[in-house]
Amino acid sequence: MKKIFYILLLFISFKAFAQDGPPPPAYPTQQNKVLIDKLVETVGFKGYIYNYCIDRINLATRLEKWDENKKNEIIKSIHLEEMDDAIYNSFSNYTKEELQILIDTFSKMESKRKSKLVPMPSILNVRMEGFSKSLIKGDYLYLNEKK
Repeated sequence: MKKIFYILLLFISFKAFAQDGPPPPAYPTQQNKVLIDKLVETVGFKGYIYNYCIDRINLATRLEKWDENKKNEIIKSIHLEEMDDAIYNSFSNYTKEELQILIDTFSKMESKRKSKLVPMPSILNVRMEGFSKSLIKGDYLYLNEKK
């Protein structure tokens, strides 16, 4: 009876370890990556993300009563290349045609609009919020030492 129990336990453990890991993160094709870069430039994503982070840092400065040195040190740690993968991941499920339509639309609107309008998938908004919280905690301060 013990042998049957151990054999059964062995088979159950094999089944438990036979699980697949999570799927890899979505990443656009090389052609779509070029279009996403063009969209980022057309819309001004980097400036929008930078301004968003500055606003969040200013809010944290007021709430936590930071001095100017700490605030400036956190602002210097904003390296937008850390958000590149989030941007690519956010637009990875768009087709080439959809990306081109977004680029064309925002290129035409650029001269007519007075305020910033940024097309943003909700996942990018979540990642941007997480990035700004990490900045405020000081998780990216080590990047200041590398430069």
